[in-house]
Amino acid sequence: MFKDKVAIVTGGGSGFGRAMSQLYAEKGAKVLVADVTEQQAQETVDLIKKSRRRSVVCKDGCF
Repeated sequence: MFKDKVAIVTGGGSGFGRAMSQLYAEKGAKVLVADVTEQQAQETVDLIKKSRRRSVVCKDGCF
């Protein structure tokens, strides 16, 4: 469904944002995870990568 698309998820480090990040990845999107807490965003990315999907953390200055 989202093959060759990029999803940018703000607040992706926990809760609903984490769930949406994982869902987008599951559906084939590459996911950029942004959160005020970089460690939580990285945890989301790590979960996505365990599923053999592509994801990166938005760190300071990525926008």
